[in-house]
Amino acid sequence: MADSPLIGIYPTMVPDYYVAYEKWVAQAGGRTVVLPRFFAHEPQALERLFASLNGLLIPGGGDFVGNGSVDAMVARATRANREGDYFPIWGTCLGFEYLVDILGGPGALVPRAPGDPIVPGFDSELLPRALNLTAAVRGSRMLGGASDALLRWAAREN
Repeated sequence: MADSPLIGIYPTMVPDYYVAYEKWVAQAGGRTVVLPRFFAHEPQALERLFASLNGLLIPGGGDFVGNGSVDAMVARATRANREGDYFPIWGTCLGFEYLVDILGGPGALVPRAPGDPIVPGFDSELLPRALNLTAAVRGSRMLGGASDALLRWAAREN
């Protein structure tokens, strides 16, 4: 995958397993871009990239490549959603924890060391669970259009 946009941008910073995320996005017809670190300090560059995207995926993994640009992009996406511009943000595993830290504010996660936003002690590998769906699922953007059969499956199967 030498011509991969994900690997081609920062080959020394991107863990190998990010290729799996890239393939997952590509299956739905999407392309991936790794956020450069400079966006936190260059709002015009962030705006240009944001205008060319239609979603944000914050991947999981043991060596999360977090930076101020992720925080800036989440803040920009949150603002867009508040203004009625649907811009999905998806966090997987450690990426979800990072979202909790960004959006939850001080005290959302207890740091294990100064500057470390992620809480230790949660082992969720090989721990699949069914979804606990509420009545709000019918009005949600993510699952509101799902069939009854799909929702029953998601609520029943791990």
